[in-house]
Amino acid sequence: MRQIKHQNLTWYDLIKPGEENFKSLAEKYNLDPFDIEDCLHIAQRPKLENRKNYLFIILRVPIYNRQTKTIKASEVDLFAGRNFIISVHQGNSRTLKRFFTEIKAAKDNREKFLASSGSLLYELLFKLYHRCFPILDHIAEDLDNIEDDIFNHTKQKQTLQKISELRRNIINLRKIMRTHHIVVNNLNKIKAEKFGLTKYAKKRDNARLKEDLANIWDIVESHQETIEALGNTSEVLISYRLNRIILLLTIVSIIFLPMSLVANLFGINTGGLPWTDNPLGFFYVSGMVLMVGAILTTLFRLKKW
Repeated sequence: MRQIKHQNLTWYDLIKPGEENFKSLAEKYNLDPFDIEDCLHIAQRPKLENRKNYLFIILRVPIYNRQTKTIKASEVDLFAGRNFIISVHQGNSRTLKRFFTEIKAAKDNREKFLASSGSLLYELLFKLYHRCFPILDHIAEDLDNIEDDIFNHTKQKQTLQKISELRRNIINLRKIMRTHHIVVNNLNKIKAEKFGLTKYAKKRDNARLKEDLANIWDIVESHQETIEALGNTSEVLISYRLNRIILLLTIVSIIFLPMSLVANLFGINTGGLPWTDNPLGFFYVSGMVLMVGAILTTLFRLKKW
């Protein structure tokens, strides 16, 4: 457990905590056992609980894994009281770890962000939500690359795989961010005095949070529409190419079928067939077969098939 103390405010940062890590904090700040239980298990949705002496917030924020190229949800739990902030996470949020290090390293940052628990809480929320924008920018770059490659038939297989992977990431991102507005709306109902903010500061910060969430959601929806359009375009192109291949094979079959029929007729071992005793019979039959193929080929060319 790491901690930073500035004047009357203490920030505790717990990474992968066990039940024993909460004992002293639970006694000191009278933490609800149900909230501690939530911290020890993975939650499926964000929520905000307004307790008597603190707020308890569960957030699910997106994390991009560079190795697997996937977007997954990472849980961040926050306890915000009048004179304390407790953050709980699994250590995969570089945003939290970097912010904690920056505050601990510089006195100016402590005076700026640890002036009250409310100012620290909102700054944590800003940092976590702003981390979504680099992920969205990365998705936008991938969409541009797919758009450039989608008409290149030599990259058809790779492009289809990229579309599927990107569609999965956008779906995951939508699932993660869909219900965050509920937390922000509920936070707006809490009295500013509960965590040492003025009404003006709280109103201002809540407006910023809502604006950030609205921007994130608008971009996510835009990416969703784009990937669906690219996916539909890719499917149309693949269908068109398959139809062209089937058409080509059908034309070849139609050309060779009469030729095979003529050749098989003259291959029947029976009397009465023309040119059987003619020394040039083979060339006559071959010419007939080629003539049938040429007629059909010319017909298909005239029809522009």
